[in-house]
Amino acid sequence: PDKFYIKVADTRLALRDMASAYRDKFDIPFVQITGSVGKTTTKEMIAAVLGAKLNVLKTPENFNNDIGTPLTLFGLSPEHQAAVIETGMNHFGEIEYLGAMVRPDIAVISNIGDAHIEYLGSRGGILKAKCEMLAHLEKDGVAILNADNDMLQTLEGKLPQRVRWFGVEHKKDFYADEIAQVGLEKTACTIHTPIGNVRVNIPIPGVHMVLNALSAAAVGVELGLTPEQVKAGIEGFRATKNRMSIETTKEGITILNDVYNSNPVSCKASLDILANAKGRRIAVLGFMGE
Repeated sequence: PDKFYIKVADTRLALRDMASAYRDKFDIPFVQITGSVGKTTTKEMIAAVLGAKLNVLKTPENFNNDIGTPLTLFGLSPEHQAAVIETGMNHFGEIEYLGAMVRPDIAVISNIGDAHIEYLGSRGGILKAKCEMLAHLEKDGVAILNADNDMLQTLEGKLPQRVRWFGVEHKKDFYADEIAQVGLEKTACTIHTPIGNVRVNIPIPGVHMVLNALSAAAVGVELGLTPEQVKAGIEGFRATKNRMSIETTKEGITILNDVYNSNPVSCKASLDILANAKGRRIAVLGFMGE
């Protein structure tokens, strides 16, 4: 009584269709991100960089599935100048479903690791599932790929869209060198881009964070930012709660809190940081699913 209803055959599909139609109302660049490790940190880093120049909508928390992605798109408003959308999956077809909604202008694949291998069978299966996003990348769009990842390297020369590569070991379009850990708080590096180089202090520990910064630099340059704006965005980045956040107890114990989520690659990255800490070191590891 006193309420208006629209009856649909499937509420999940109706949510997708509404979000897709709403997305079409906005003529702004859409950046879609996926990868086995570090999607949320990559999303936050890219949003921080673009935020140096643009008003950015980004996926809140980890709203990266078939419900969270349409809810994120419904957050678009006229003042937004770019959208950064994180998408996750653990089965075939899920990234295709989400990509059809987002239809990115820029597609970022951070890496292909072992996460969700329980359902996808092999790293080759994971690559195939992640690449579902590229089917919906605009024809004049750009794929931004990790040149250091052995699985992503197999895509070289095979995509119809333009590709930008980032890496540390492979010095292609965007790369970093002179990497140095600054205590447990920062990672310093020099980022090289096609339009200039810049020295950056990434405000989070871990050499693996350099790759996140490079992907953000690539997106920023593609959307017209200068190296100085990229630097400002990276240095203004703040870590996601429970993702390599540093806490100190009143007893003087330093805690590297990385309980947000885990998989073999991110776990090893955390242990690498712990290995560089001074004093007695204790690793507390929980259950790792999938």
